[in-house]
Amino acid sequence: MEDLVRKSTYDLMKKNGYTENDLEKLRTYVINKINKRMKVEPKNPYTGEKHIIPVIDFVYEVQHNMPWKIITLQKMKTPSGEELRFCYYILNYTLLKREGKLQMKYGQFGLNIPIVDYNSLINKAKKKGMI
Repeated sequence: MEDLVRKSTYDLMKKNGYTENDLEKLRTYVINKINKRMKVEPKNPYTGEKHIIPVIDFVYEVQHNMPWKIITLQKMKTPSGEELRFCYYILNYTLLKREGKLQMKYGQFGLNIPIVDYNSLINKAKKKGMI
């Protein structure tokens, strides 16, 4: 199943004129964008009001079995203290399929992460002194 997903993703990229090198450039762009921003702006689900939370540091890992998915661990400074947040960015298949554009989007659903990638992310965070 995993090989089928990988093949169909690369086939769709190839059909739209993209290579694995283009995917690497996109990942680099997304990481640089996260690094420049260093803040999150969550919306209060009850009021709709947004507020800014500074990101102190972050580490990332490209998921080994899905190279079109970037997993991040962010350390944030909240009013109640420091907190950690796992999130991910993933290839926007809909946009690639419908319009042929290579773009990543913020993952809005629960994060599934292979244990090997989780361990790598945690080790990177420890080396940086985040945890």
